[in-house]
Amino acid sequence: MVLKISRRTAVRAVCFSTAALLTLGGFAVRYRMQSEAQRLAMSAGWSHAFGELATSLNSIDIALRKGVVATGPMLATLTNEISRDTALALGAISSLPYSGREFENTSNFLSRLGDYAAYLSRVEAAGVGISEEERANLGTLSECATDLNQQIAELYSGVAEGSLTVGTALDFESIGSSVDVIGDAISEIELEFPEYPGLIYDGPFSEHISSATPKLTEGAQELSAEEAAERAAAIFGLDPALLTLTGEGGGSLPVYCFMYSGEGGDIYIDASRMGGYVVDMMWSRESDGENKLSIDECLNAARSFIESATGKTMKESYHIAESGILTVNFAFMQDDVIIYPDLVKVSVSMYDGAIVGMEARGFVMNHCQRELPTPAVSAEEARAALGDSLDVQSVRLAVIPSSGKYERLCYEFLCRTGESNMLVYVNAQTGSEEQILILVEDENGTLTI
Repeated sequence: MVLKISRRTAVRAVCFSTAALLTLGGFAVRYRMQSEAQRLAMSAGWSHAFGELATSLNSIDIALRKGVVATGPMLATLTNEISRDTALALGAISSLPYSGREFENTSNFLSRLGDYAAYLSRVEAAGVGISEEERANLGTLSECATDLNQQIAELYSGVAEGSLTVGTALDFESIGSSVDVIGDAISEIELEFPEYPGLIYDGPFSEHISSATPKLTEGAQELSAEEAAERAAAIFGLDPALLTLTGEGGGSLPVYCFMYSGEGGDIYIDASRMGGYVVDMMWSRESDGENKLSIDECLNAARSFIESATGKTMKESYHIAESGILTVNFAFMQDDVIIYPDLVKVSVSMYDGAIVGMEARGFVMNHCQRELPTPAVSAEEARAALGDSLDVQSVRLAVIPSSGKYERLCYEFLCRTGESNMLVYVNAQTGSEEQILILVEDENGTLTI
């Protein structure tokens, strides 16, 4: 049987097919045009970011070369400019289509340089003046910045002329071999990045922080996993035979990692290899329902536990209740001085008072018996540094950490201003303000910001 198709039907079929092909072709052309437009827009944005990086590095280079010979207010101004421009350079790097590995050495250098510049600015603002070692550090950093600036400037000249393109293929057609050229050039800069001194100063990138060793474990005996398990189990009332070694942690604080599986959920404990001190503990138990204990009852449970766990005089500072758990911050007390770097956090279930968490890394890293200096200024003299709007409620001596993990003996003033409470720390040796914290208080506890 032969199927007959009328001439009209055949014409309609051809028209519909042609229209469909034209429509699909139109979609394809439109997609390619949109993709090309999007690619060009992204490439332009990346080129702009690379230009921002080149501009910031040039400004850093010039400011550092001036800063090597500057003093007083001029040096403070230049170091402020360096700190600002390093932040701009890091922001430009984050906008480029490369992962952190491509600019790892450059980013690390800029982060350290920016923070070191901010530190020097604070030193100059305080009227102390930088040391010869710090000025020598500026000279070495300046040489590194000059080298980096010249190499990035040379790359950017190619981008500006159009011979190099910043970008990646992503979901679009390949931008071209020029991507590999600039990527290879960046890799070359990273591989040959010049050495610069390890900076020891009062800041988070100081060399002394990364090389710090735990003070609590100094002179302690290295224990086997079985011995460390026994000590950790005794603190939490567990059977050491049921603690399973799951791994070990290295670094400046080597630990044994244990797990205890029970009916109430798994318990994870990290204990130091030296001395078997508990560094972290977490009990991953599910919520037991409504809270049965008050905050005061949970505080008492936390106090009782911390005394037996550390064998030290500890003072709770702040606490917060959340999701049926009360977390309490404890700090070591020495001669009626609260030592905030020696911190332990204890978490208590508000259902039955069980200890469900402990964070003691700060305590293990920092705890020791200190030789506290005699204050050079009295509490009344330190009080003169406070603003007139502050109403002092109480004062006591406290040791606080600086941003570079150094310690400062301060007067801690609890103050009232308007509807808020604040803690103001005044250096007991210099009489200058060191830190201000705002107390955020509600029915669930207190936090500091």
